[in-house]
Order: sequence, then C-alpha cells, then structure tokens
Amino acid sequence: METCPVPMRMVGVMDRFGKSGKPDELLKKYGLTPDNIVEKVKDVLKNK
Repeated sequence: METCPVPMRMVGVMDRFGKSGKPDELLKKYGLTPDNIVEKVKDVLKNK
C-alpha cells in the first residue's frame, strides 16, 4: 500500500488506545497537527 500503485503514508492514531484531553493536546500527541501532516506529505513527495 505504501508504494503501489502510488506512494502513500498512513496518518492516524496507529493502533494506540485513545486518551481523553483537550483537542489541541490530543492532535499533538497523535501526530495529527497540520505541521505533522505536512511533514508526512513532504516525505511521500521526496520518495516519489
């Protein structure tokens, strides 16, 4: 999936139990901030 038919990366909680908290803290904890997502996109484009 990560290489065929097009490069992709998973963005998500990645099989961890969820926690309760403030939305901005949870987004940071699970790597779902806009900055983290942009980094994932750049990584995919770099490996294309």
